[in-house]
Amino acid sequence: MGEKPTRTLEEYGRILETYLQSTLASRRALDRKVTGGGGTYVTLGGRSDGTDQLLNCPCQAKKTRHFWSSSSCSRLELALTGHTERQIQLSDDDKKAICQRLELPAYKKLREKLQEKG
Repeated sequence: MGEKPTRTLEEYGRILETYLQSTLASRRALDRKVTGGGGTYVTLGGRSDGTDQLLNCPCQAKKTRHFWSSSSCSRLELALTGHTERQIQLSDDDKKAICQRLELPAYKKLREKLQEKG
């Protein structure tokens, strides 16, 4: 009795850290092998129209770019139609500002695409 434990708490911590690092390295190597160097990407809300490039959108005054196409932007849809499938809210001032930005010459093609979309 009174024997010393075989491993200290610090040793268990080092073991756990080593295990986690090796597991993470293995998963990264597997990702590179399977996807050719890419990672895992998740699409949310049924939106699979994402891209790896930032796209301009009139939905926000300061941060005007995001990874999904503007023609499927929920903020823009809400501002134009008054409804969207996503659970978001915009003030009347925000809706008005989005519609005003949409009228800028930079968004001519987007306006045409939205008119085609209906």
